[in-house]
Amino acid sequence: MTVKQLKADLLDRLDAFRKQGKHVSDINPILALADEISDKLYKGQISQEEVNDFLAHMGSELWDQQTTRLHVKTGRDQNDVNILDAIDLGALDVGKPVYHAVFTAHPVFALEKEKSAVLSQAASDNKLGTMPDDAYQPRSNITLQDEHEEAMQALGHARSAIRSLHHTILTAKHVAGDASWRDVLPVMCAVSTWVGYDLDGRSDITWLDSFALRLVEKRMALDLYQAELSSHVQSHPDIAGLLDELAVENDSTKADIKRFSDLNEASFANAVDALSERKNKLISSADFARRLHMIANNIDDDETATALMVIAGDIASHGFGMGEIHLRINAVQLRNAMRAVDGRGISLSGDNVQNRLLMERLATRIKTESAWKINFQNLDEENATARRQLMLATQFIKHVDCDQPIRLLIAECEKPITIMNALYLAHKFGIADRLDISPLFETTFGLEHGVQLIEQLLGYDVFCDYVRRRGRLAMQTGFSDAGRFIGQIAANLAIERLQLKIAQLVKDRLNGDVDLLMFNTHGESFGRGCAGPRIADRQNFILTPHTRARCNDMGVRIHHQSSFQGGDGYRMFGTPALAQSTIYHLFAAETAQPSAAWKDDSFYQKNDFALDMFLALKAWHEKLFSDPSYVTLLDIFGINLLPKTGSRPAKRVVQVGMGRQDPSKMRAIPHNAILQQLGFLANVISGFGSAAQIDADQFVELYETSPRLQQLLGHVLAAKELGSLNTVLAYAKLLDNGFWIDRGYHGYQPRNLRAYRKLGFMLNDDRRTRAARQIVWGLRDDLIDLYRLSKSVGEEDVRISGDERVSLDMIHAVRIALIIDSLALICRVPRFAESTRHSNEDVLRQALSLDFDEAQAIIRQEFSLDKTKKLHSDVAETQNYRDASYSDYQAIAEQILAPLERNNQMIKRITQMISGHYGAHG
Repeated sequence: MTVKQLKADLLDRLDAFRKQGKHVSDINPILALADEISDKLYKGQISQEEVNDFLAHMGSELWDQQTTRLHVKTGRDQNDVNILDAIDLGALDVGKPVYHAVFTAHPVFALEKEKSAVLSQAASDNKLGTMPDDAYQPRSNITLQDEHEEAMQALGHARSAIRSLHHTILTAKHVAGDASWRDVLPVMCAVSTWVGYDLDGRSDITWLDSFALRLVEKRMALDLYQAELSSHVQSHPDIAGLLDELAVENDSTKADIKRFSDLNEASFANAVDALSERKNKLISSADFARRLHMIANNIDDDETATALMVIAGDIASHGFGMGEIHLRINAVQLRNAMRAVDGRGISLSGDNVQNRLLMERLATRIKTESAWKINFQNLDEENATARRQLMLATQFIKHVDCDQPIRLLIAECEKPITIMNALYLAHKFGIADRLDISPLFETTFGLEHGVQLIEQLLGYDVFCDYVRRRGRLAMQTGFSDAGRFIGQIAANLAIERLQLKIAQLVKDRLNGDVDLLMFNTHGESFGRGCAGPRIADRQNFILTPHTRARCNDMGVRIHHQSSFQGGDGYRMFGTPALAQSTIYHLFAAETAQPSAAWKDDSFYQKNDFALDMFLALKAWHEKLFSDPSYVTLLDIFGINLLPKTGSRPAKRVVQVGMGRQDPSKMRAIPHNAILQQLGFLANVISGFGSAAQIDADQFVELYETSPRLQQLLGHVLAAKELGSLNTVLAYAKLLDNGFWIDRGYHGYQPRNLRAYRKLGFMLNDDRRTRAARQIVWGLRDDLIDLYRLSKSVGEEDVRISGDERVSLDMIHAVRIALIIDSLALICRVPRFAESTRHSNEDVLRQALSLDFDEAQAIIRQEFSLDKTKKLHSDVAETQNYRDASYSDYQAIAEQILAPLERNNQMIKRITQMISGHYGAHG
């Protein structure tokens, strides 16, 4: 059967099953189609090779969709320069930061690096039909070094685009006749990174790993500045001197990298002393940028002066590194780091003393105590993660770049004492004036009480003085993690309310004298805070035009930062052209004036309705996430359907004091990825329709003129276009003993009769399918309200029909058929010996959890299939024993393991393809 014939057949059958399912509730179109595919495989009407070819064809269609989507998302379908036409470039204050793109190493590196690069290039060129062979093959492994290399490439492209943007702006100011256009360096846009510096919930990155990466980033920056300045060496005699300084420091930094890379106990003192005691280190990036700025001011040629000012601005923004460094820890790590401060081995933020008393004590100590002096030996000996991270920051500032600020991100921050602890340690290490301490609000408690946390801190002079010296109050919100506590839409509403309340504090308590640095962390997917096909859509979802307008009215200046996470996010900077388009559109979105519709949105005027709807939606998701059946659904196959997409563990490293129950222990990305793979983003789609029913008439009335409600419902409906509860039920059915008994009872696959009965017996007491059904019925009941709501506001019928979602439904059905075939193969494995470590039931349990890699490994181990056989070909005596004695084991390898592995590889490819339909992994 050709691919075209197979696809047409599957489309016809899917359409028929969908129509039947509307009238016969027991018919599940996804499972029915999977049954048909399974039967065709059994009867030899289609082969594994033909299924593989079909997946390649479906992958090619998907690849072109992803290419087009990335082309549009980055704005490559529009002219980069024209996007700036709506902005009065000549009136901009180039010396004020507006936006930072933050590159994180969240585990979303789903595609292999080379395949991801092909996709980026295709999107950059708007060229279809470029899918490479095995495009959706998952990575076999990914290391921190791999992540760092990919991040650095994206950062490099982004910085080149920012220099282009700043050049355009300076030129516009000059052309507009601004006499002071040379006075201020352009620092409006910049980049940041925490790749290699994020220890929230992980313990596998040592201080030496981070320090070595920081030295590598300094070398890369020095290479960049040398390359940029070398073309201007004839423009002014002093540029040659600057190049010499860069070259000397570059050589020294390369030597430092070599010494720190080879560091051991014997070489430790020599390596660290060579850096710390080296005279005339080039570590003041601000001074270097200032000197280059002076040269630019003394050059007559305006174009050359502009180019040098752009380079100087790049150095002023990024220093001797590739981006502003973000160190990330969590509140528990910080609390543990404070245990020894009083010399009593107890935590200053423990529950045995009132936190306000501890705050007063710390505030006094910050005023009165002098700073510690530390060296690399102290850093190497320190065991407390948070303290070690601050010591690492200290050594960065002392020995790499003394001017560039460092961000300290504190995850799961819920108490003001946590921030005061961090300020105390920053003071003791002498780096408070270079460190922006930023609480991350992501838990339910943090989102609800974050404003009280900041308000309490602003009651202490030491904190207010610190914020004023830094010129900014830093905060971080976590759309991704908040979504696993209260659902993505409720999280979005909660974060917006928090942003506005903290902005009001900046106005009231700090007179608007400092910037409000808002770092919004989100992923590229629906479930992790990304929305809309274009950059303006995503930026306005995480920081709404209403919030921007309100802050402007209050006189509070926003310095916005947002994240680009791993492979999916990096592709927006995958080529220089993509990066330039992305940066230009980000800048346009961040400087755009909010429309009158957003400023006057009636949703914000009806505060009682808005609050009631938010609380109803939040409560709906809290009830769902606390339901044991929901936890069971998430764990139905564990994370075995998910590929390896990053170097960090899927589960958080649990520290003392973290006692929450699942699913909050699961990271947000696996949580979302599991929902993607099961076929329904409950944390996005669900609850909205029910919450709106608190006053459906009010919702409909407001919706017509409310861009905020239109934005939120649009996000929900876009996720629903991909969502199918039938798909969830189809996967759950694989763990229903009745499903397998029925297959055996009807007898249409007699060779599998023993396998189906065995599976039925194995699952006899399994309750997972029942739990999944219970959740699905609740979600389906909620969809009734969503369908009614959508119809009432004039949206088209959001129920799937016709050719909608057929590609996704088909590959789900194919995967289920391959799983059925694989489980039948596993059941044919001969009995293991009684004395072995494993039983056949162990293998089947692994297979039922879809861990086919481990199942195959056990089989190979039990039958010694990987054992190398010695062949003594020079033995004279004849034999006919070997061929017969090894035939059984060869049969296991050829008739069971070989087709099982082919199925396994196709299942993994389908996983990648499903992520592609959602636009991102997780």
